[in-house]
Amino acid sequence: MSDNDRTTTAQERLERGRSLREKVPRSSRATWMPSPSRSDPISLLQEQDKGRLKHFLPIKYGRMLKSPFTFMRGAAILMTTDLATTSVTGQQVQLCGDADLLNFGIFAIPEHKLVFDSNDFDETYPGPWDLKRLATSAVVVGRKKGFSDEVNRKLSVTVSNYYRSTLASFAWASFLYVWYYEVEVDKFIKAFKKILQELQKKCQKSCQEGEQKYSGEHHGRAHRVGPRTAMNPKRSSSFGTF
Repeated sequence: MSDNDRTTTAQERLERGRSLREKVPRSSRATWMPSPSRSDPISLLQEQDKGRLKHFLPIKYGRMLKSPFTFMRGAAILMTTDLATTSVTGQQVQLCGDADLLNFGIFAIPEHKLVFDSNDFDETYPGPWDLKRLATSAVVVGRKKGFSDEVNRKLSVTVSNYYRSTLASFAWASFLYVWYYEVEVDKFIKAFKKILQELQKKCQKSCQEGEQKYSGEHHGRAHRVGPRTAMNPKRSSSFGTF
């Protein structure tokens, strides 16, 4: 941040940010196409490995092979190189450098409290791409879990909205507030419990509706009414015991 940035008001910075949309419309950042001169991914990884302890490299690549998400985590340089060819506003932030869902966690701080925060800064660097990597990681995890494209899109939008709203709140806060800001574990767990309770209610409602739809009585006993399922592939009747 320059000295001029420190003397401008939050409203002035907001207006300046909006004016940048004329230079780089938000719609221009919605798609990505590989450059014709795109670097070879394997060559980039090999170049990055120079100077590293060679006997650890097989372990690293073994972990990366487990899933698309673990590959993404171990190949940050590939995404950074691809995003370097996209349009940027010129605004720089101090990046986490490897923002993905698993680079957040719970740890102790000197004030004898547990907090939830980003826990990986070994690749921190000035740049504009943290949010894209974080939102992409949510989609990659969602695909691995078998979520639909609609759900994965909601995941990325939710991540992006919380990122945006949190930074927007910081823009109007004092430097001391931002410096001391933290997410205490108790608040974090409380928020998750609320979400889990809401999900539980929805699941109970769905189960009750399903039970009413697919159950009945046969000779005085409760049975599931429906087609043959993977749970009971040998069933020849349309009735199956719970």
